[in-house]
Amino acid sequence: MSSFDEYSFQLSVTHEHIHQYSDCHIVLGGDLNADFARSGEHTSLLGDFCSQTGLLPAVQHPCSRVDYTYNFGMKHFSVIDHFILSEQLFRQ
Repeated sequence: MSSFDEYSFQLSVTHEHIHQYSDCHIVLGGDLNADFARSGEHTSLLGDFCSQTGLLPAVQHPCSRVDYTYNFGMKHFSVIDHFILSEQLFRQ
C-alpha cells in the first residue's frame, strides 16, 4: 500500500469515528504528515477531510501566531504539529 493510500485510509477511519460520535467536540492533534502552508498530496487530502467533517485547523485561527515549528538550515520551514478542532471549539 502506498503512503498516499495509507494516509487516505487512516483519514477515512478517523472520519468514521467522528461520524459515530457526531454529538461530541473533536480535537485531533499530531504531526498529520501535512503542512497547510505548502501544497502536497497529504495536505490536499487533509484539507478535503477537514471540509467533509467540518473540522478546522487551529493554525488557521485568527489568533494563531505560529510561523513554523521546524526549519532546515533556515531555508525550509514547516509546522510539524497540528491541532484540528470541531467548529464549536474553533469559534471559542
